Amino acid sequence: MAEVLITGGAGNFGRTLTHALQNQGHNLRIFDLPSCDFACFEGQEDTCVFSGDILDSSTLKDVLDGVDLIFHLAAILPPASEVDRERTFCVNVDGTRSLLDSCASSGKRPRVIFASSISVYGDTSGEEGLIGPDHPVNPNDWYAESKAQAEKILIDSGLPYVNLRISGIAIPEFLDPPEPWPFTRDQRIELLALADLVDAMGSLVTQQNVSDRTLLLAGFR
Repeated sequence: MAEVLITGGAGNFGRTLTHALQNQGHNLRIFDLPSCDFACFEGQEDTCVFSGDILDSSTLKDVLDGVDLIFHLAAILPPASEVDRERTFCVNVDGTRSLLDSCASSGKRPRVIFASSISVYGDTSGEEGLIGPDHPVNPNDWYAESKAQAEKILIDSGLPYVNLRISGIAIPEFLDPPEPWPFTRDQRIELLALADLVDAMGSLVTQQNVSDRTLLLAGFR
């Protein structure tokens, strides 16, 4: 049984991951902004809620005390990430640096599982063959650029890590289709079901031998 911290844990992704890890019997710490809705975590003995700003090292000190593993999900996602570059980099890049610096200051070495994105590769429509972890990154929007920079901070931190470059996540919801439509019949990569993503991430808690690696998570045809 591990002591697990989930940053950005009050979001849809974080809540789903929390439920899966609870079923595995782990003790969880949920960290997110004070404005988030934490009602779903009330009355859960194995789950502690912390609210605060990821840039506040004094808050992170208490959050990180005794943590074995961190799922770092906190980020500004598209399309909001493309509205304000400064805010996106403040949260996605400086927030990652703040979290990892606080880990170093604590004297602990928790393993960090980082939710990055395949968008760091940029436009690969002209590429031949499969895209793997060693393929050069070439971000072409603010979100992808922020994730590429956060990856570098993670790798340079000296902490044990797993860097997950995640495909687009399919979440059932009634929404108007985006304009222009971003998916094509011959696209290079399939969307990833949220349940499959959570299963894959949850399995990493016990797989201690998977460390200091970049992995791609995507669907398959």
